Amino acid sequence: MMAPSHMAAAGLIAHAAFNLSPTAVGIAVIASLVPDFDTPKSTLGRIFPFISYPLSLAGHRSITHSFAGAALLAIPIVLAQGYLSMNLLTPFLIGYLSHLLLDIFTPQGCPLLWPIPLHIKLPLVVTGGIREIIFTTVLIVTALTTGAW
Repeated sequence: MMAPSHMAAAGLIAHAAFNLSPTAVGIAVIASLVPDFDTPKSTLGRIFPFISYPLSLAGHRSITHSFAGAALLAIPIVLAQGYLSMNLLTPFLIGYLSHLLLDIFTPQGCPLLWPIPLHIKLPLVVTGGIREIIFTTVLIVTALTTGAW
């Protein structure tokens, strides 16, 4: 799935399913882009190439597209919670895990149990294909009409 699909899904889930504040919804939307740090051409990869290029050496959809990657990135958030005025862990995990969920629906799937090289997939949507465009449009319209954005 492409960045707009991930962002729309994370925003909608954070708002509709978890009723998070607008700030927390924004954090979930940004966190939905984090798994693609392993691709220098991704939205965040272009902004932070010094992170993206080293991660790309492991290949796209490796550790960053797994539960292990989510857990490793959640550790500093949990450690910082005592110093922060808001809960960042919930919106971070909503965004991050929603990305993994959507990627399961592509032919490439997701290695959720990395380092086990099994890609879990239910290939219903081709990245950039007409189904993804329709899916993203429905998500965005739903988000706009429900007040998620």
